[in-house]
Amino acid sequence: MTLRNLRIPFHIRILNSLDELRDELDKSLERLSAKNPFFCFDPILYRDKNLISLRENIEKHAGSLRCALIEDSRLETAQQAQREALESRADIIIAIGGGKCLDVAKYSAAQLGIPFAAIPT
Repeated sequence: MTLRNLRIPFHIRILNSLDELRDELDKSLERLSAKNPFFCFDPILYRDKNLISLRENIEKHAGSLRCALIEDSRLETAQQAQREALESRADIIIAIGGGKCLDVAKYSAAQLGIPFAAIPT
């Protein structure tokens, strides 16, 4: 196994509501000139009724919601997410969820050489 360091620049924002998250996500996608965001969601959060408006906002911004539901952090799961992101011509991967979801998305973005953003819950 080969180990390597991932150099990922980061910005931290503390948000207090879904409205703030929607606004910040819009601004961030615009600032990064991201036209084809690919999302990795925790499956429980994806079905959360409070996040429906966030998903609708993403669809409005990106035209459609291209995403993977991340149930575990196995290599096969990461490779599948990576394939789906590549097929959708993703220019950024955004993870919304907990540790497994963030890890899979970070690995996939690093493998594809595209930016990664995390929205931990």
